Amino acid sequence: MASIFLKSTTTLLLVFSALCIATAIILDTDGDTIRNGGQYYIIPQSIGFGGGLTLKSKSGYSPCPLYITRENDETSPGIPVTIASVAKIAIITSSLPISLVFNDTPNICMQPLGWQVIPDETTGQSYVTTGSDGISGFNITQIEGNNVYKIRYIRGLGSDVGFIEKDGLLGFNNDNPLPVVFRKAFDILAMV
Repeated sequence: MASIFLKSTTTLLLVFSALCIATAIILDTDGDTIRNGGQYYIIPQSIGFGGGLTLKSKSGYSPCPLYITRENDETSPGIPVTIASVAKIAIITSSLPISLVFNDTPNICMQPLGWQVIPDETTGQSYVTTGSDGISGFNITQIEGNNVYKIRYIRGLGSDVGFIEKDGLLGFNNDNPLPVVFRKAFDILAMV
């Protein structure tokens, strides 16, 4: 009887442990939970590599779509991004499908600022660009302590997102995923 109880208890602990890992809560730089639909700056965790995320046209190509890169000024947090899930929950958890949309920013492309992935057929590289109307194609996964995460594209085979060394644009980079932190774009208490 004790053996059956021990096996049942062990099985329940393993199930709960796996559930906790799969649904880890994503935290911002203040240690607060990332709110579904909240606006955050996505800032590369590495110092000396530029500031937060921003938009730019790809050199030598048409001005649209807009590609994602980082600010040259390390003190600039970049453009705020709305992080949202279609799930009817208040907080964002690890591995939850999300959409990432730059806040309304004037742009010459006159297109939505939701993140999407497009392949560059001349190089074979896939880049993260704007132009989506907010499809849930990404998730956030913790990679280090102190609230440091990576962003993954989860459609198809899936891939980690990181900067491509040759052009400094965000794209598929499983060898060097971009470690990021999330900083509130607006004080939530001030909005209440």
